[in-house]
Amino acid sequence: MRFIHAADLHLDSPLSGLRERAGEQAEKLIGATRRAFEKLADFAVDERVDRLRRKFAAEARR
Repeated sequence: MRFIHAADLHLDSPLSGLRERAGEQAEKLIGATRRAFEKLADFAVDERVDRLRRKFAAEARR
């Protein structure tokens, strides 16, 4: 069995004040975690992984 475990994902987490501090780069940074997760899911499909387990940051605090 092949699996991927990805933990502590901060998808769509608010990046307070980033637009003011990062300027043009803010939009790239804001979407970076979601794009990374999409790439992880694509990789899992391409590699025929049996299971992709994810744990989001909010779940880790419970």
